[in-house]
Amino acid sequence: ARIHWRGHVAKRLAGLSLDEGDAGPLIPPEAKVKTEDGREIGRITSATYSPRLHRTIALGYLKYDYLKPGTPVRVSCGDEEHAAHVVELPFVRGSWEPAPSATEAKE
Repeated sequence: ARIHWRGHVAKRLAGLSLDEGDAGPLIPPEAKVKTEDGREIGRITSATYSPRLHRTIALGYLKYDYLKPGTPVRVSCGDEEHAAHVVELPFVRGSWEPAPSATEAKE
């Protein structure tokens, strides 16, 4: 019903990159994603360490207002909070995917 009447669901899958590099923290599924001022905006579905990016990356569902790449967020795991930011998916572009044009790179 929400999709029919509002045109979309409340949250969408997004990529997150934790700001801590080199074997950063292990993030459990269902960890909360919050704004910098502490409002809950989503949850983590899965996370792992990326050897290519040298940091922990995660997938999660976030509210639409916070999907813009570069948006700073906090990932809350129990008593710990970790700084992160929203990134565009896929995390790493492969040779099969064209590089963004100059106008797309500026946005």
